[in-house]
Amino acid sequence: MLIDLRSLISHQVKPFNTAGEFTISGPEMLLDANAVLNIGTALHELIMKRVQYADMHRSSVSVTGAVHDDGPQSEGAFCLTWEETAICNADLLSEGEWVWISSPETDCWYGARRVQRMAVRDDILTWRLSAPASKIRIKTGR
Repeated sequence: MLIDLRSLISHQVKPFNTAGEFTISGPEMLLDANAVLNIGTALHELIMKRVQYADMHRSSVSVTGAVHDDGPQSEGAFCLTWEETAICNADLLSEGEWVWISSPETDCWYGARRVQRMAVRDDILTWRLSAPASKIRIKTGR
């Protein structure tokens, strides 16, 4: 079974998107079952962290998927970004099991491994999942 990235994100956030707090963007991209499982699990964890640590009256979330191609010989890089405003108690959030960074990452993938990064600056949480596109993508709409 193949699932579109935007459909997966929409399905995961639907119960928590009562006032349109979530915006979703990115290309049409069909994911394999392993990618659906892993991305779905990450989204679930982010949503649960949001319920615990965000000011729900002020918070908004932008979720963006992208594939960056580096030329004809490159397999490209997939990057999923969750950016959330109005984070409260960032010090408590940092005690979790996430890979924690203190400054924004510009290079969002390393070698052939999947990389997760999360940072809180001011009251904005930014989380990135990066991986070689070949490990995520089945087909894109372009």
